[in-house]
Amino acid sequence: MMRPVGIGSRRAGSPPTAGGRWLFLPGWLLAVGLLGAATLEKVDTSPSRAAFFATNLVRVFQITVAAPEMVSLRQHPRQAVRCTVQVGDQTWQNVGLHLKGHGSFRSLSDKPSFTVLFDEFVPDQEFEDFPTLWLNNSSQDPTCLNELVGRSVYMAAGLPTPRVTHARVELNGRDLGIYVLMEPVNKRFLRQYFKYPQGNLYKPYIQDIDQPVLWESGPDPSRADLAELVAAARENHPTRQWQRLNQLLNVPQFLDYCAVEMLVAHWDGYVLNRNNYFLYHDPDTDLFNIITHDLDGAFKQSGLALTPPQNYLLTQAVFQQPEARWQYRERLAYLFTNAFQLSALSNLVEGAVARLKSAARNDQEVRQFGQWGEQAWRNVEQRHRYVVDQLHREPQPLPAVIGKPAHPSFWQARRESGNSPLELVNDGGREELQIRSESTGCSSRWRARVALPPGKYRFSGRVRALDLVSVPSDPRSGVAIRISPGEAAILLREVRGQQEFSVDFQVRDEEVPVDLNCEARYCSGDVRFDKDSLQVVRLE
Repeated sequence: MMRPVGIGSRRAGSPPTAGGRWLFLPGWLLAVGLLGAATLEKVDTSPSRAAFFATNLVRVFQITVAAPEMVSLRQHPRQAVRCTVQVGDQTWQNVGLHLKGHGSFRSLSDKPSFTVLFDEFVPDQEFEDFPTLWLNNSSQDPTCLNELVGRSVYMAAGLPTPRVTHARVELNGRDLGIYVLMEPVNKRFLRQYFKYPQGNLYKPYIQDIDQPVLWESGPDPSRADLAELVAAARENHPTRQWQRLNQLLNVPQFLDYCAVEMLVAHWDGYVLNRNNYFLYHDPDTDLFNIITHDLDGAFKQSGLALTPPQNYLLTQAVFQQPEARWQYRERLAYLFTNAFQLSALSNLVEGAVARLKSAARNDQEVRQFGQWGEQAWRNVEQRHRYVVDQLHREPQPLPAVIGKPAHPSFWQARRESGNSPLELVNDGGREELQIRSESTGCSSRWRARVALPPGKYRFSGRVRALDLVSVPSDPRSGVAIRISPGEAAILLREVRGQQEFSVDFQVRDEEVPVDLNCEARYCSGDVRFDKDSLQVVRLE
């Protein structure tokens, strides 16, 4: 049995801490390292910050910049100038303001993105418990909804994810339109997910971790900890490399991050473009964690493959390990089922569009916001449909715990000959894989392609037949249960009512997928396999 990655890893010289905690969905054990810290800080669960992003209000930020400050902002757009910010009936004076963005950067004469620093010139000044906010122009997402929908999938997967909502921005009386209001990745954000927010935080920009990435905050600007991670990723010996990576990187979290990045087709993240990510060195576990950022490009490439390319240092190091590839495949299917749920995303899009429409200033904006929702939803649906298709085609990794049943989720209908209908039917709340034929001469099957580590297994389930007629002269006629590759198979010539079956098989190479076939061969009648009963159990 393959062990969960990262269990029990701890760096040399790290004293034990008071305890660990779970970060992700049930059923997945995270690497929990041990490290002491000088002071204990509670995990941030501020209700005011949660309510800030949960409200249906589209806030209007009226920003006023004096003429001399506007000149300075045009000449040095990254340097903060003083401004006044009014939201509703509240006004903040001497607020810092500068432009932000790289590929999305726009000048003041266009629709720029802003960093708003309420405490830049007035210590401890805040806007609703936020000293800093980001106002993004969403220049690469005309729907202004990709950030909201994409980040919700990361959150549902249990990954540290900054929150977003919508706002309208006016600059010196000029209406700039709808913006995506973002929670900055800083210590206040880190407190939501990590016990200690004082660790080193890095923000690369189209850079891999072996390049001079920006050190944002933390106790050690020398980047010595990052250099140690780079050295581990470059380790030539596979066993030592895997051991060192699990001592430095939260590998389960990284695998989940990669899975979600591929599920939402985030082409501009670390996996595909070594961009739009943060790295946080958690002092509690002494492990690096990866954090997503800027998802305006999500869902646009509906046909993006699900297997992460090994183009960059961390993906190369992690995915060359067979154990990591196995865990990734398992997590991909699990997170798709549990985090990429169309019903939840549909409600999210509908709610956002309704919120935007309620803040529309004219009929044209009402129509525009409706079109945004339609386009964003088309992108999500197309991506979801592609992922479903690929998960049906690709081997499903099954948990391989000795004695514990694992159930394949995806079954493909395959007609070999004849015109027998194959349907997934519901009989009294029970799903059944049906093969029906009114004349002899059919050969059809339901197939689940699975991935399993080496070992001995048993495939079992229940089948029932209605008016089954086999061909007496044909020794292959009847209900067949077959495992391929290999010779493991059974043939049920006569099935009366419901009948249980099982067949044992051996897996010798984890890279070779296994096909579980439930067949009806050259017979007539109605054959139904109880989908929930179909299971694989590892015997040894």
